[in-house]
Amino acid sequence: MLDIDNVEEYASVLDPEEAENIGRKYYRGLIAADEESGETCGAAVFELKNQDDMSKETESRLSFFWARSIDAGNCVFQRYDAIISDAKAGRTFLEISAESSEDTQSFYAEQGFSAREAESRDLVIRVQDLAALDIVKKKTKLPDHLMALGMLVQRAFRRGIMDCVFHTGRELLSDITELPAEWYEPEVSCCVRTDDRINGFLLVHKTAGGRLRIELITAYGPGSKKDLYYMIAYSARQALMLYPPETEIILPRRDSHATDLIRYFFPHHRGRDVLFCERTEGQK
Repeated sequence: MLDIDNVEEYASVLDPEEAENIGRKYYRGLIAADEESGETCGAAVFELKNQDDMSKETESRLSFFWARSIDAGNCVFQRYDAIISDAKAGRTFLEISAESSEDTQSFYAEQGFSAREAESRDLVIRVQDLAALDIVKKKTKLPDHLMALGMLVQRAFRRGIMDCVFHTGRELLSDITELPAEWYEPEVSCCVRTDDRINGFLLVHKTAGGRLRIELITAYGPGSKKDLYYMIAYSARQALMLYPPETEIILPRRDSHATDLIRYFFPHHRGRDVLFCERTEGQK
């Protein structure tokens, strides 16, 4: 198994953006080694979703998979299957490139996955794309109740996260209440405060690969729509000022609200073409 103590040993075979998730509450990783040589021959990183929600089925999102050969791939999946069986996961899903080879597609089919063509859940844009937004071009004046995350003390941050999770009722990061303020970029992330209560966040994480990923964007209460607008304007301006134009920004479409919001601001952008693979566990 991968953990925070040994993950650096396998940096050469892991995607750095996936490796940095090892140690987070709902993420798991595993390594397979050749029985004769002892060399690493396969690896996987995945997230177990809904583990603490008894009303929902536990699902696994396989976000990274690498194997040196078909035999190594089978070995990785044997270990993976044992872990998710213990976790009582009902489904596994993953995305692979639509341009994947027939051999790759056949491998996943043999592992019990069905596949369909789809658009990736994540939309990736660049910092330079933010300059075209009306909220940036119009130089909208920002309200006094908006503040940079770096100005927020830890206690207020924690309380604000809990309040936003309680009031939004949307699909969020599984460990959103566990992540510290330091996980986010302090000068690009922001929040809104009303009557001494944090009632909105736009939180941006800089990945180990140098990309920016929007981890949370939400607001509640009177004026929440305007607050979303103001927070997006602030973060967009900061990103344009602080990051190279070609820096990639990952916009996860975790639910219909996020999908609609992203479509509104970036109507002409499209996610990469993928094969969305899914299997029901216990029926391989």
